[in-house]
Order: sequence, then structure tokens, then C-alpha cells
Amino acid sequence: LSLNVLKANNHILIMQRFIILLVLLCFSAQISAQYKNEKVRFTVMSDAHLGWLYSENSDHKSGALRFGGSGELHIDYFFRPQSALSLGVLMNGTGGNMQYNEAYVMAFQSGLDTLAPGTTITYKLRYVEIPFGLKLCTREIGYMTYYIDTGINFMFLTQPLASTSDEEYLNVRIDKEVSRFNLAYHLDIGTYYSLGNRTALVFSISYKNTFLDLTSDYLSKPPENTRLNHVAIKVGFAF
Repeated sequence: LSLNVLKANNHILIMQRFIILLVLLCFSAQISAQYKNEKVRFTVMSDAHLGWLYSENSDHKSGALRFGGSGELHIDYFFRPQSALSLGVLMNGTGGNMQYNEAYVMAFQSGLDTLAPGTTITYKLRYVEIPFGLKLCTREIGYMTYYIDTGINFMFLTQPLASTSDEEYLNVRIDKEVSRFNLAYHLDIGTYYSLGNRTALVFSISYKNTFLDLTSDYLSKPPENTRLNHVAIKVGFAF
């Protein structure tokens, strides 16, 4: 029964992301059609990424990579022909796995529990993020324009879930264990492929890493300095 519920939840998440992307695409296209300022460009993208956790605590070991995805809308303001400030909003489903080699006290929704040494916890996290960055573009070469975008993401946690490797806990909320806010830096390297007028197909490879400890100081635990990382492939349209 649990497996069937998990599969159903995964299908629902995929549909939610598709609908969000479609809404963002229609929204940005409508705004772009009304907004004729050549200094402003809208981009709608969706990504597939691999996430992992890293801790400075030697008793905590990074586990397997975790697959995730997001949908995002960006607005670029070109203050020079090849330079722009980029501001966006994205809904990100991410996470990772961490193995705890010592007995570990965890605050689940149902209460505290001490996990056996060697237990792996799968973190399933949803964020609303606001990325802000600087985008530098080349001149158009044939139909291609290449760019690099680097900056900071302001991350607001909306849903923290966890599952344990012994399957005692499956998709249980862990609100007290994960910080509600985080900061990350991002680096995107990509290209625009012109489709005519100002419309373009966009493709990029992205890396993101958080600045702040993912875990909270609930229970006054020693600092774990756990970081969330991910590498993504992004596709979308620019208008």
C-alpha cells in the first residue's frame, strides 16, 4: 500500500510541475507580448537535477544522489547589450541522502526518536526560491547566443519530508530538523537558440550550493554544517 501511495504522489508531483510550467509559459508570453522594451526579456525554464548532501561532521556520510526537478520564471534587465541583471522565482523539489554512523536523535512529526547507527535518511525538500544574479552574454553567432549567469538564491522551505532506510518512517514531516531559510550561490552556463524575433530556445547546465547549514539547531545539537548541492540540466523558452 505504501509503495502505491508513493507512486501516486510522484505522479501528482510530476503533473503539478507540468501545470506550473505551462502557467508560467503562458504568463510570460502574455507579458512579453505587451512589454516591448528591448531591455527586458522573460525566460521560462524547467530542470531535472541530481542533489546530494555534504556534512563537515565526520560521522555523517553523504548517501546516494537524489533526483529532483523545478520550474522557474526569470526576468532579465539588460543594462548593456550583453549584460543583464536577472531576477526570478522558482519552485524546487530537491533533497539528498545522509548516512548517520552514530546513534542520531531525530525530531519527526510524531515526536523524537533515536535512530540506530548506520541509518540513512532521505531528505525530500520543497523550496520557493528567488534567484538574483548577473548574466553575461556573447553576441549572436549564427543562431546561437552563449551566456553565463551567476548569483545568489534566497531559499524558503515549504515542505520538509524524510524517510529512513529501515522504512520505519516514510515521507514524514521534519519541520523542526530543517532550517526554514537558506542561501545558495548558483552558476549557469547556457545558450539561446534563436527561433525568430525575440523568441529563443534555452538550454543550460547549472550548479548550486547552499551557504548555510541545512539542519536547524533544534535540541541544541552540535553544528552539523550540512550543505545541499545540485547539478541540473535546464530547458525552456525566452521571449
